This record gives sequence, C-alpha cells and structure tokens, in this order.
Amino acid sequence: MEAKECKVQDILTENKKFIIPSYQRPYSWTVDNAEQLIDDIYKSSQSEENEYFIGSMICINKGQNQYEVVDGQQRLTTLSIIVSELKKSSRFRG
Repeated sequence: MEAKECKVQDILTENKKFIIPSYQRPYSWTVDNAEQLIDDIYKSSQSEENEYFIGSMICINKGQNQYEVVDGQQRLTTLSIIVSELKKSSRFRG
C-alpha cells in the first residue's frame, strides 16, 4: 500500500475514473455539508497557509486510470459536483 499527498485539482482534472463500490453507503451529504466544505476551502484560500488538508481519500488502483474509492467518496462526489457546476458557469470558463 502506498500513501501520497495529492492536490484536489490533480484528482479532479486528470483523466481518472473513480468507481464507487456497491458496498459504499449512498451519497448522503446535505447542502449544509457541501456549504461547510466550500466555506472551509474558501477560508483556506484566504489564509497564508500554502496547503489545506481536505481529508483522506483511500483508493485502490485498478489499472488504466481506474480507482475504486474505499474512503472519501462523499467529499469526492461533492467536489465533483461543485467542479461540474463551476464549469457550466461563464464566470469560470477559460
């Protein structure tokens, strides 16, 4: 097993496919959970700290850029939704 630090942007922008196994609980984060995550990320971006620990994510590399998510699927799913919505917004298009 290998652990490493990753940037959220690398996880969400590289050509990776994340698989949520059927044994994982269904997505259950509320709007409050998502708002707290966004608020934490925003506050971190305004601080002088260079890094912010968003939480752990444990994945099993299945090969061919496919990863089975063992832990962290609620955060990963929420971040994916946020990024997807930001991409739709003209304010965030390059």
